[in-house]
Amino acid sequence: MGQGTAKGGRTITLHATFTQFSLPPVRDALIVGKRAPIGPKALFQSLEVLLKGQFELIPVEHPTIEAVIVRKSDLRKLPRDKFIPMLLEEAGAIMDETDCLRVEVEISVSVTREVREE
Repeated sequence: MGQGTAKGGRTITLHATFTQFSLPPVRDALIVGKRAPIGPKALFQSLEVLLKGQFELIPVEHPTIEAVIVRKSDLRKLPRDKFIPMLLEEAGAIMDETDCLRVEVEISVSVTREVREE
C-alpha cells in the first residue's frame, strides 16, 4: 500500500468461565427490584416447581425493592422481623429497581446452657 493508512481488522476476545449448574439457582434468598425483568411471583412459582414449600415470598415496602424470596429454614433460625430489614438495608444500598440479587447467607447459632447437679 502506498502512503495511505492500512485498514485494521477487528479483534474479538472471549473470556468464558464454566461452572456446574446447581439446583436451585437460589441458595438462600432473592431480592427483587420493582422493575426487575422477572417479577417476584414468577420467580417464586418457578422455585415452587423445583423445591415445593422451601421458600417464602415476602412483599416489602421499599423505594426500590418489591419483594424478598427467602428460604423458610433461614426464617426458623433468624426471625423475619430481624432478617428481612437487614437484607433490605444492605441490598438497598447497592441495587436499583431493575436488579434481582441472589443472596447467600451464613447463619450460625450459638447456645450456652448451664446444667446444675443435684
